[in-house]
Amino acid sequence: MSLEERFVAVKDRVLGWIFTERFWQGVERRAQKDRNHQILRRELELIAKEYEAMSYEELLQPVEVLSREKVLEEATIYFSAEAFDVDTKGDIHFCIDATGLPTKGLWKPSYVFKKRKDGSVYY
Repeated sequence: MSLEERFVAVKDRVLGWIFTERFWQGVERRAQKDRNHQILRRELELIAKEYEAMSYEELLQPVEVLSREKVLEEATIYFSAEAFDVDTKGDIHFCIDATGLPTKGLWKPSYVFKKRKDGSVYY
């Protein structure tokens, strides 16, 4: 086997190994981002119940007051919460966004609900 043939054989093995490693790293990264989205969604569902239980007047506070964070083993999750609209009937349209972990396509979960002046919640 000539030196050139050896070089080509080694090069092919190395490139094959690199491609395989990068492929599986990409698969693992995508799976981790799926898990991150599930974590964000789960924590968002839990904290949304607390916001739904707040009074009508409390939900009208500025975003700086309503936003909070939660520290987990994996990371710190930030919740940005605000009343983004009050319709003609006086119902508050409220949104909570969760961030803090990388997800696919930079999509982050949100939770939206509406609260009437009498305290009832609907979606």
